[in-house]
Amino acid sequence: MGNNDYIKKYRDFITPRLTLQETFVSDFLGQEAPCCSLGYIQASGKTDGAFILKTDNPSVPLSEEEFFFGYCITGFENTALYQFIFHFENQGTFQTLLRTDIPLVNSVLYTMIEKQAYYFILMNSDHSVTAFKSNLTGETLSTFTKNFNDFRNTPCSEIQYDQAVAAFETNPRPQATFLKWVCRETLSYLDLGAPRLELELAE
Repeated sequence: MGNNDYIKKYRDFITPRLTLQETFVSDFLGQEAPCCSLGYIQASGKTDGAFILKTDNPSVPLSEEEFFFGYCITGFENTALYQFIFHFENQGTFQTLLRTDIPLVNSVLYTMIEKQAYYFILMNSDHSVTAFKSNLTGETLSTFTKNFNDFRNTPCSEIQYDQAVAAFETNPRPQATFLKWVCRETLSYLDLGAPRLELELAE
């Protein structure tokens, strides 16, 4: 299966065409679902942060109004992790934990805060892609910003992270499908000056 199997089945909820870094897309699609990552996306010459998910589910009708985003800090022993929750009316609820001391993660989150917006990209098992842009406003933005400023760069070793994930999966709050965090630390994934792929609108 090639990258274009996804790209050509892109389902659009926004006007601009979207561009992703080619190496990142290739590496991300090589990961086993369900998984997620953070990255940069370009639309109309502007760069924004994106949550990128890959699931085992086939594509179903989905719009921004059917999508709910949750965010908090989850503590584990002497460290803290970002917890992101994604709920879809027709797909269920997914969540993940990310380390707060990873430069790639913090670069993308900082961009989301600065732009007060994020893109969401969902890659499905039938090779379709759903994408839309959502704004960060009001209490969501203020909480997002405060937690980012308070907890970014909190030290967390890989062993601590793995232990936290194992404990969290034993007693998840809320109950949701856990997304493995992949493509974690390669900063070159954020270089949109490198070869890129454009998401083409489905006919």
